[in-house]
Amino acid sequence: TVAARPPVPRRQFTDGEEFLYLGRNYPLSIVDDGVFCFDGVVFRLPRRCLPDARQVFAGWYRKEAFRVIRGRLDKYSAASALIYDKYAVTGARSRWGSCAGRGNVSFSWRLIMAPLDVIDYVVVHELVHIEQKDHSRRFWDKVGHILPLHEQNRRWLKTNGHLLTI
Repeated sequence: TVAARPPVPRRQFTDGEEFLYLGRNYPLSIVDDGVFCFDGVVFRLPRRCLPDARQVFAGWYRKEAFRVIRGRLDKYSAASALIYDKYAVTGARSRWGSCAGRGNVSFSWRLIMAPLDVIDYVVVHELVHIEQKDHSRRFWDKVGHILPLHEQNRRWLKTNGHLLTI
């Protein structure tokens, strides 16, 4: 029997509350003025933005996801000769990534909260789908050839994916 996961508490956006970015937790600091930013140590959220804090974070995560995932996608696409056509970042809640039709790949912005190795796993998974549409032995062999430690990253996502939320 699998134990039920405790529910993830709803974000309060309070001083000191921690938020994930690339697999690490960083504290939130509520500041009196300025603009929302992340300096590599702390997220700074102006007090006036508190009513829209969830949207502010989501917008920042979406931009970061687009930038970071695009870099990983280009790296693994070049290394594997699996060429994608279009790339998008979505608000998907139940799918980390998808590959449609003629090599159009998309990824949930929530993935930016996961460690880079986990992001790489999802990127490679979707790139391999360009060539191999199913999850056959051939598919997993190709994923493993590109990313030998894919199994541990897949497990991390299964175990911790519910935490990638705001």
